[in-house]
Amino acid sequence: MKIPAALDWYAVSTKPKCEDIAVRGLERLKATTFLPLYTEEVRRRCKRITKMRRLFPGYVFIGLAPWHMPWQAICEVNGVHGVVSFGRVPALIPGAIITGLQAAHIMGSFDIQPQIVTYRPGADVRITDGPFAGFPARVHEARGTDKIAVLFSIFGSSERIIELQLDDLALVA
Repeated sequence: MKIPAALDWYAVSTKPKCEDIAVRGLERLKATTFLPLYTEEVRRRCKRITKMRRLFPGYVFIGLAPWHMPWQAICEVNGVHGVVSFGRVPALIPGAIITGLQAAHIMGSFDIQPQIVTYRPGADVRITDGPFAGFPARVHEARGTDKIAVLFSIFGSSERIIELQLDDLALVA
């Protein structure tokens, strides 16, 4: 999406989780919109998935020509809560800020990359999630890219090998 330089930029507050609805409505009013997103890898049901998230939840940027500012119509768009203002004057956002945000958005600068931690066999770790959270363990071997086998002892019993997700472990310093 190319942003025209001759626009005045403003922030519009949206109703909770209604950014997409607000964008569609604002675009019907011929406003240029910008909704910066980022990707994040999350775990759902033991699988890693990539989710698109809003960089500024609850806000959308709109670009309007200086002679075309239909504030009343903007506030009546479905999903819009109001225009961010100082008193009764809508807050103008410098175009350079929007241009910088868009450039960073296109380059993926806001995307969250998963942390890659390497566990060596014999390293002491602490289990951080699940029924054994808080218990110490020792790395036995890596199994694939996202699982690890650890030696685990509970209540002084003999050590057993259990398989855990990498996200469920933390190195002990």
